[in-house]
Amino acid sequence: MLLIRGEYEDICNRLFQVGTDGRMMFGPAFSKESNANLGHLSDWTEFTDYIMEGFISYFLRVRKSSDGLVLDIKLTGSNRDRYVSPSVKAYIRWAGLEWTLLQAEE
Repeated sequence: MLLIRGEYEDICNRLFQVGTDGRMMFGPAFSKESNANLGHLSDWTEFTDYIMEGFISYFLRVRKSSDGLVLDIKLTGSNRDRYVSPSVKAYIRWAGLEWTLLQAEE
């Protein structure tokens, strides 16, 4: 889980856009669903990305927190899973934001 501090709506708008085809964009990654909107991000949303010379799918979910936004990442068991978290963190930095690693809730 990553905490991104700031105004929740501003963070969402900086990290995610809806493409002309109706899919949610996160950096160069795109959602599988074509009817995506920012409201859908509170549920697990599957994204496809091109990382380390291959396509990989992973799931993202955002939650509002008192400090800003919590971004959860769920992996799929691919041999490229280890590259997902560094890529997600890079996309956050590309959006001009900073993240803090949170401990998983028990």
